[in-house]
Amino acid sequence: MHSFAPRKVYAMKKNGHILLLFLLLGFTQTMNAQCSGGNNGGSMTPTSSFQTRSVTSNNFYTVNVNCGSTYVFTFCSNGGSASWDTQITLLNSTGTTTLAYNDDFCSLQSQVTFTATSTTTIRVLVSLYSCSSSTANTATLAYNVTPAVINPSFTLSAVSCKRANATITGTTGGTFSFNPNPGGSVSIDPNTGAITNGTPGASYTVQYTVCGNSSTQSISMPNTNCWELNGSAQNTTIGGQSCIQLTAEVNNQTGCAWDATPINFNSNFN
Repeated sequence: MHSFAPRKVYAMKKNGHILLLFLLLGFTQTMNAQCSGGNNGGSMTPTSSFQTRSVTSNNFYTVNVNCGSTYVFTFCSNGGSASWDTQITLLNSTGTTTLAYNDDFCSLQSQVTFTATSTTTIRVLVSLYSCSSSTANTATLAYNVTPAVINPSFTLSAVSCKRANATITGTTGGTFSFNPNPGGSVSIDPNTGAITNGTPGASYTVQYTVCGNSSTQSISMPNTNCWELNGSAQNTTIGGQSCIQLTAEVNNQTGCAWDATPINFNSNFN
């Protein structure tokens, strides 16, 4: 890896004009290029214990990965080493999409830690800086896998008659959906599991899926005291009673609250 060194600038006056003379003291260049291409060098099958393999620059090695498992490919430790400036690029099975990349993790040597988001085949491309096509360099690559323990557990809690929040208690990174889909205007955030625009009194079943493993939880939206909060308004307890605080004792706050339950003027109400 290279970088630019400082330059000195000299100025002198001749015949009423200023001449600037630049002296370049050192020239370096920083490049971090994700590499592509390469020749097929065979396959690797990681285990929980580190293994080593002799690899060659401008070769890629195919690895079958499992969703949720974490893989390490390194020239820096656990038996990995190289005497030349290395780069590691992880690509999809066809070599068209970069999944991870590293240059100079430890001095001039590279290391990549990668958690698979699907069960598929990837390429581990080893390159000489900077993405050189030279195949004259060999090194020792160390690699292993930490198998995934998938736990798609979560909880649901209503925050109003129309809204509910999800809290992930197991493996993160999954997606939320309704199962079954209730239709209508109610919606769910696929990343957070937050339910919005629900119907007071309605029940919804939510599914959380991580790497093909799923769990479900159901929730019934309350249909009384359906207060909607906005801005700085929040629920609180005062003297053992449930209350709503519109704003805290802080400047520049606004808040409002309203009961989302329609009032029937044909009968008594409080």
